[in-house]
Parts: sequence; C-alpha cells; structure tokens
Amino acid sequence: MNPHTAPPQRPSPIKKAFAQTLAVLAVLASILSVFSFITGWSNLRSFLSTIWPHRGGPTKHVARAVDLSPFIESLPAREFRVPRGGVVGDFDFANSGDVSYKGASFHPRVHFTPGSTPEILVSVPPFGAVAAVVGLDADGQRSFFLVHLDERRGIFCNAPARDLYWSPNRRHLLSLNVYEGQYFSSIDTATDAFKTSDFLGHNGTLWYVEGRAKWSTDGRVLFAKAVESPNEYEAKDPQKTVDQTPLDTFLISVDVESLTVTVHD
Repeated sequence: MNPHTAPPQRPSPIKKAFAQTLAVLAVLASILSVFSFITGWSNLRSFLSTIWPHRGGPTKHVARAVDLSPFIESLPAREFRVPRGGVVGDFDFANSGDVSYKGASFHPRVHFTPGSTPEILVSVPPFGAVAAVVGLDADGQRSFFLVHLDERRGIFCNAPARDLYWSPNRRHLLSLNVYEGQYFSSIDTATDAFKTSDFLGHNGTLWYVEGRAKWSTDGRVLFAKAVESPNEYEAKDPQKTVDQTPLDTFLISVDVESLTVTVHD
C-alpha cells in the first residue's frame, strides 16, 4: 500500500441506514407523485366532461322521453314451455327433437337439435289457428317455426327470436331477434312470406329495444323505444366511437310489410 494514500473509509452503520431511508423515501415520493398525477387527471377529465360532454369521458345517453301510450299491445298470446321428452297441453317435444300437435307430426317437420335444445317455447295467439314454436337452445340461436295447427304445417323462420309480437289484425307475427345485435323478422300468417330486416343501428352504433314494443291500431306498424350503444362487433375502437358519437334514446317504428325502420323525433 502507498504510505501516502489513506485507507478507504467504510461508511458507518448509521450513515448506511440513513442512506437507505432516503432511498425508500425517494421511491415513495415518486409513487405519490404518479398517484397524484393520475388522480388529478381523473378529476380534470371529470370536470371537462361536465362542461364539454364529448371530451374527458364516455358520452352519456340523451335522456329523451319516449311515449308509447298512443299505441296498443300485441294480442295476448298464451305461452308455455315444453321440456324435451315432455308433453304440455297438445304439444309434444320428443327426445328426438321433433314437435307434434295432438299426436300428429308437422309437415315439413318441426325439429330442433336435441343436444342443444332442452326445451321449447310455444306461443298461441287468441285466434288459435296458428302458433309459434321457439327452440330455447343454450347458445342463443333461438330459431322458431310458425305452425298451422289444423293443417299440421310448419314454416321454419331462421331468426333467434327473443320477443314475439302478434299483430292486432291477426295477419303478422313479428319477432325481435337478438344475437350480436338486434333486428326484426316478420312472417305473414296468410301467405307464409318470411322477411328479415337489417341490424338496428346507424353510423357505428347499435340500437337496442327497451321494454315491450306496441302496435298501431291497424296492426301495420310496430313502435318501440330504442337505445343506442357502441357497435363493439364492427368498430375498430369502440371507446372512440362512444367519445365521438352522442348516444341517444328515441322512438322507432317498423313497417310490417317492408320492415323499414323509421326514427321519430
């Protein structure tokens, strides 16, 4: 060792502990600074959203009142469920997946995949000449049939029906279909003509029917309250869609013949 060079000094335990304490405090201060920044930004976003609704957070729905009181309810159908392998009333849902009425099969046959359809829903309107048979399967693909009871004739309707609406003039059955969005289908009980609308929505949004829809007195138009929502199935950035599009609530009508959807102010 060079005699003119002082030996290295080891830090005392007290200084070492003090340095460690300072390091811990520095880390805590950094964490608190980040937390304060985030909290402050959140408060700023909340403030901006109150004075500038399209910035600083998701756009809120417009609280628009929708009055369905001028319109009338669907015909009051009798509805019941039939489990696979069971008989309820005059309807038999066999283990094979076939549905029969009063012991006789329909032609073409009314059939649901037995492995995925544990039960069916039967809807019979007051005039009783026809009925709807909906397969209540597990994955939401609730396709249904219109059946003519006296003729034992079944018409397949390829639509996942959630709600059924029998028209007051006894001519049509409309279904509100729900699967990755909502849309309507109609079937003419006299001609068996089946039609399906486009998905409800516009400009990057989807529309969802809230509550039960109602009919015009002549049974030609169905009215409903619709609520907008971001189209998460098509939008590349659903949150951006929300931020840039004011979501609304409004009255819509569906023409039973053309399935044209009209928005009413």
